Amino acid sequence: MTGEHTEVFIENPLLLEHFCWLMQGFNNMAMKYHSISSLSEKEIELLRTKAFFLVGLENPFEKLGGEAILREKKMRVKFFEGVGHGINHEIAEQINQEIIHIIEKNSFTS
Repeated sequence: MTGEHTEVFIENPLLLEHFCWLMQGFNNMAMKYHSISSLSEKEIELLRTKAFFLVGLENPFEKLGGEAILREKKMRVKFFEGVGHGINHEIAEQINQEIIHIIEKNSFTS
């Protein structure tokens, strides 16, 4: 779940406790019932203009092809080396600054 920054979870008792509670409530069997369907080109175009992805390259989704799809579909994305699924915890300050930059640079009004 994490990349190179496991210390943020291990060295922060509150965050580690939160993560443990999440894992206790995780039901792997329930996950198998999720169906995956492809988005239409129209839906992808809408996402391309409304979303900006901040993605850790150590995230299992990326390793299973997510990175390639995001690049292929020309989504607005910034990838972070050595970072996993817990990107907002692993490199919190950097992600906060990226979000501020995205908001300042882009208008995401409906």
